Amino acid sequence: MRDLTCKEVLQHLVEYLEQELAPELHQAIQSHIEKCLFCQRLVESYKRTIALFKKANHIEPPKGSKERLKKRIIDQLAKQTNV
Repeated sequence: MRDLTCKEVLQHLVEYLEQELAPELHQAIQSHIEKCLFCQRLVESYKRTIALFKKANHIEPPKGSKERLKKRIIDQLAKQTNV
């Protein structure tokens, strides 16, 4: 599989973290993350956010919040890469 861009990784981040991807795509994302400091930080931030939600008396995040967060990250990345 070809190298993925940060934007492509972010589009599959939730599924990657929840182990819901085909093995080939999962490995391609893992390879990208290993080489990309920006995506490493994003993954760690996302993991911390999820952990905080889980600690908060098992309160579920509002419906659609994962998708909204993912969209905001992708939009921000697009702004940074178009500068």
